[in-house]
Amino acid sequence: MLSIVSVRTVPRYRAYFQRRVAEGKAKMHILVAIGRKLLSVFYAISKRGLPYDPDWEVNRHLALARSWHQYSNHMNQYRNLLVGALCYRIARSNKVLL
Repeated sequence: MLSIVSVRTVPRYRAYFQRRVAEGKAKMHILVAIGRKLLSVFYAISKRGLPYDPDWEVNRHLALARSWHQYSNHMNQYRNLLVGALCYRIARSNKVLL
């Protein structure tokens, strides 16, 4: 049902539907494919917690750069935590107070 409404209202899915019909694909199979695309979009939105961006393909390089920046910040925090724990263990083993 949702895929039928999206074919009627969303230009991206309407163009996809018309292109696949012109290729000779069964309409029901196309609607199932659109439903799976929508499910992927819903899952990505819920997983990332970001609002829907209809031009994601155009802006994906910016999205990848943002996600890499978040990943590198997380890894820096993890590295700092490990270095701090290692320094603490070395100090404890040498009985030197920091």
